[in-house]
Amino acid sequence: MTSIKELEALCRFNTFQQADTYIKTKKFRYKEKFIWKGEKAYIYKNKKATAYVNSLVDYLDKDTMDRGTVWIVTTFKGEA
Repeated sequence: MTSIKELEALCRFNTFQQADTYIKTKKFRYKEKFIWKGEKAYIYKNKKATAYVNSLVDYLDKDTMDRGTVWIVTTFKGEA
């Protein structure tokens, strides 16, 4: 079981391409993909950390009432 040692970042993006570009600039590599009833999640890893990218339907901006798919990138360090 993995315990989360330190939560580093929580970022929001409006498109998967923006989230993917952010992950690649941080030198993460693709590991796994989970899809269930429209919910999508991707796991990326590098030597020291893990990144979890998931989608959810939420407000696109804090100033508007427009809703759409938002991609959340959570980066954390963990130990086994």
